[in-house]
Amino acid sequence: MLVVVQNGTLSPEEQAYYVRRVTEKFPRGVVEKVVLDVGEEYVDIRYTLHCFRDLRKMGGYCIGDPADWNPAKDTRLPVWEGLHQLIRALNHQGESEAAKLLAHMLHKTETIRSLAYRLYTLCERKGWAEDARAYNELITSWPAIEQTMNTQPAPTAPEQIRFDI
Repeated sequence: MLVVVQNGTLSPEEQAYYVRRVTEKFPRGVVEKVVLDVGEEYVDIRYTLHCFRDLRKMGGYCIGDPADWNPAKDTRLPVWEGLHQLIRALNHQGESEAAKLLAHMLHKTETIRSLAYRLYTLCERKGWAEDARAYNELITSWPAIEQTMNTQPAPTAPEQIRFDI
């Protein structure tokens, strides 16, 4: 974490005190930078939080490192996460990869699609063009993703090996 002192000086103990105030609010790994602006009778604290990859800001739900995410191995699969993983796959790897992910989430397909429509509508109303674009791209690609999914072999569950004792 970077600590910057502006318009004055602070002892290391004072800096540590202000940093501790910020890290009480946010985990230490989330804060990237703390700026301490020293005034005559106050210290203004500003901080920069780490920007996680593919964080969808409306829900504040970080999907972590998406490249190795596997819906078949995820014991808890929120619709929110499934939707944003599909958007990530579509944007980075195309319709075929999105179709592979969707094939593992068949029981949530319609719910994910409905959420994409709702979030697109909400983003349009709020004027959040960049977020609306991501949802709209998924919605417009949905028929092609489903068609690709239907032409691919169905995902198989791992087989258990039988042992004779």
